[in-house]
Amino acid sequence: MKKMHRVKITNDGGKIMNESMKMGKEGKVLKGLKWMMGEVKKWMDQVKEKVEHKLWLGRNVLAESRGIGTIEIVLILVVLIALIVIFRDQLLALISAIFERITSESEGI
Repeated sequence: MKKMHRVKITNDGGKIMNESMKMGKEGKVLKGLKWMMGEVKKWMDQVKEKVEHKLWLGRNVLAESRGIGTIEIVLILVVLIALIVIFRDQLLALISAIFERITSESEGI
């Protein structure tokens, strides 16, 4: 009768524990599997770190570029109003000249 080896796979990083392990053929296979699971865990940890880093970078980019705030809009309006007040006479003359030209050229149509 063949002796069966019981293998228990746990959720703590994929460690393999053999309750009745002898260093025979099966023992070497289980030892190899144990090593392989360790390598897979290392690789998965590296992938996880890279993904977390990329997510962190993405969050920082989104946090820094949220658009125009209220203060920026108010400052732009203040500058525009100041320019209109300073150049009021010139703007009125320019607008009057433009409308006079439009009116005179439209009479010819």
